[in-house]
Amino acid sequence: MTESNGTERAINHSFQHFWHELRRRRVLHAVGLYLAGCWVLLQVFDIAAPEVGMPPWTMALLVWAVILLLPVATAISWFYDITPDGIMRTPPAASRKGQDLSLHLRDYLVIVLLTVFVIAMVASLAGLLRSDAPPLVDRAVPDHSIAVLPFANLGDRTENEHLATGLPEDILHRLAAVEGLQVASRTAAFELDRRDLNIGQIGQRLGVRYVLEGSVRRQDKRLRIVAQLIDTVEGFHVKSLSYDREMRDLFGIYDEIAGAVAEELQLTLAPESRRAAVPTEDIQAYDYFLQARSMLETGKQDYGAYLRSQASEERVAQANSQFEQAGDLLSASVGAESAANAARFFASASDQDPEFAAAWAGQCQALMDWHYYQPDARKLERAEASCRRALELDPDLVAGRVALGDLYRKTGWTERAIDEYRAALRGDRNRADAWLGLGEALAVLEDDEAAERAMHTAITLDPDDLRAYYTLGAFLFHHGRYADAASVYRQLARHPAAGAGAHEGLGTAYFMLGEFGQAAEAYR
Repeated sequence: MTESNGTERAINHSFQHFWHELRRRRVLHAVGLYLAGCWVLLQVFDIAAPEVGMPPWTMALLVWAVILLLPVATAISWFYDITPDGIMRTPPAASRKGQDLSLHLRDYLVIVLLTVFVIAMVASLAGLLRSDAPPLVDRAVPDHSIAVLPFANLGDRTENEHLATGLPEDILHRLAAVEGLQVASRTAAFELDRRDLNIGQIGQRLGVRYVLEGSVRRQDKRLRIVAQLIDTVEGFHVKSLSYDREMRDLFGIYDEIAGAVAEELQLTLAPESRRAAVPTEDIQAYDYFLQARSMLETGKQDYGAYLRSQASEERVAQANSQFEQAGDLLSASVGAESAANAARFFASASDQDPEFAAAWAGQCQALMDWHYYQPDARKLERAEASCRRALELDPDLVAGRVALGDLYRKTGWTERAIDEYRAALRGDRNRADAWLGLGEALAVLEDDEAAERAMHTAITLDPDDLRAYYTLGAFLFHHGRYADAASVYRQLARHPAAGAGAHEGLGTAYFMLGEFGQAAEAYR
């Protein structure tokens, strides 16, 4: 019993001595600072890594590095102190005054060996994590392909949010003029939910090798724009561009960004796509225009969400009609308000610069949307006058031709609508909304083969415009081609943004084919 008590006292004494040394050598203090500093580093890295295009495995590498360095940091804090005179050896408990505590050759060798060991371990771990990480893009994408994402609004005022979408949209139009460069559609890039996606997954979803993202900050009449070109396959930044200019230099910034991207990808930006693309010299009119365009797009998204939520056989069979009969359904919705406000801001843009053709065309489209939310013949009269004014100013304005074509189609002037759509396509063969409008107009004239071909072309050019799927599905369903309609609705149902309407369409097509089990599954 006495021997046992003596052992316990010896253990307690050793523990107390060890604890005293930990405190005297300030090891606990050093470990606490190390852990706090590492926690801050991990938090900052977690936020910043996706923004600068770091691969996902780098976060795991940093965590392992923190763990591996903990015992090293603990050992160093035990044996060494940081003093005003530099790094010194920690004095023993019974040290003599004036004792030499400076580092000797042996100490330097230990520190160097520890550093080499840590670097080797981290490098080996990095290789292991990188080899085990899934590829950022698991399908081949064209090398010369790009998506332009919405920019972040870093300004203090939410009313400048239109710049975050308007600027990249106009940059996208300039990049579309680069020969040999495939540019993801605005619909695909702007409506993609990126919250849980890394940069590689974004590239895969959009089918592109590169993405252009950035930020914009507006202070009075000055703009600060940062644009970053990122390789989605390698996961790293390729080029970073920064501009701090007056608002009046905005179109020049567009050209410089598009030119820099084209140069980086070893492509050529057509000279005619530069200054000829400037829609107005009045920057205030252009600001009104961007605000109006943002409002108009918000209304379309609201109505698209409404349509996707619908669920009845009659609505599915008449999906195209739903788009045209929006007035009664959404008279009190935010879509009507968005269209009305867009019409007013487009009018402000054209008042500011009466020669601004795109503003007149935008006003035409906004008035049409407003009419179909809240029917009023006077809006259609104003819309037609705005379209005609736009084309007087610029007969080759594709947006004006499309808007006038939509107006004629929706008011029963089908042959005139077809002429306008074809004129628009002569100016831009890749204009998906012109192909879709042409398909709808040809369907009215019962030119079914050409109508179907035009609708398929619209889907090919903009596979993320859900309206095209609904239109084609309804067209095929109306003609009794239920198997083909089911194929279109299956494609639509797989889209991340598709809602109940897609499954209802699929279920109804299966029902008409007599495939009741698959119909029931689709309805679920």
